[in-house]
Amino acid sequence: MTNLLIISPMNPMLQIALDNRGLEGVHVNDLEDPIAWLDENGAGIEQVLTDGHFGVQTEFLQRMPNLQVISSNGVGYDAID
Repeated sequence: MTNLLIISPMNPMLQIALDNRGLEGVHVNDLEDPIAWLDENGAGIEQVLTDGHFGVQTEFLQRMPNLQVISSNGVGYDAID
């Protein structure tokens, strides 16, 4: 199981860097129902990759009790609740 949730669209170079380090993430855009998925898997998420535009919704944060790191690519963090 992955411990990385990816919220923002991925820059291809960043995806390559993650792949080269053996880091697999679950992309929110690939999930039919992100909230339902987090209800089932959120306790396993320790890292979130996002950006200042997409941020991290409160509804997501509430479902990730073991979250340790939020990495926001680019400028700004206003959208991170």
